[in-house]
Amino acid sequence: MSAVTEPDPTAAVTDLVRRYQAAWATRDVDRIMELHAPGTSFCIHNGSPRSEGADEVRKTFEGLLAMAPDLEFHELRLFTTANSFTFEYRMTATLPGADGKASLDGVDVVTVSGGRVEHKDTYLDSAALDAVLTQAAA
Repeated sequence: MSAVTEPDPTAAVTDLVRRYQAAWATRDVDRIMELHAPGTSFCIHNGSPRSEGADEVRKTFEGLLAMAPDLEFHELRLFTTANSFTFEYRMTATLPGADGKASLDGVDVVTVSGGRVEHKDTYLDSAALDAVLTQAAA
């Protein structure tokens, strides 16, 4: 008798993560937004307001990419469930007024529904972010 192999309940989310990472790597907001649900939301937890709905999220992402056009994410760890993923990364970018590339760590906590990003909450190393912004303002 052969063993029955159960399907991996996280496979679809892992596939979404890889497509999402590829879209961010090309900085293509259309590709990024194709992977978001229409009622999506996004928040950087640094006192910024939550962007609600695809149009607001798109505008927020466009603003981030305009501010840091060479933004890159380097995966440190990835955790997936059947309906979410948590992505820990080191982010690098050249910011206006900064001397060279800035680097800081972050974590995205993402809820997935219907195979698309429903909610994305971003948490950044606030001390490193403050240092980067202070340097860029100097």
